[in-house]
Amino acid sequence: MGDPISLWNLLYFTVLGVILMLLMADSRFSVRKTVAAAGAELIILLGAETLVYEALGLQTLVRLYTPLVHLPVFLLFLWMSRDKNWQMLLRLLSAVFFCTLINQCGILCYVLSGKNSGC
Repeated sequence: MGDPISLWNLLYFTVLGVILMLLMADSRFSVRKTVAAAGAELIILLGAETLVYEALGLQTLVRLYTPLVHLPVFLLFLWMSRDKNWQMLLRLLSAVFFCTLINQCGILCYVLSGKNSGC
């Protein structure tokens, strides 16, 4: 099928992205309802990612990651948000940027450590 480490990376960044969106969300609901809705969506997203990985493989999951994860997260937080304008899209893009930044910093540390010389 593929490398399970890559599946774990995608699942990790899904969790990280939803947490970042929670931190930046200006929800019109109580904290408890906001966390419950985000937690339920997170469980559904992680299950969907795992099912797509098992059924169709890693390459298909990577291709479908944006519509499978980013679109539902955006729609949920758009529904929960007080302001429904360009600021919500900016929050989503900021969360994606921070996840990408963390990923790139991890890759840079791995390369600079010299542990990749056997690959």
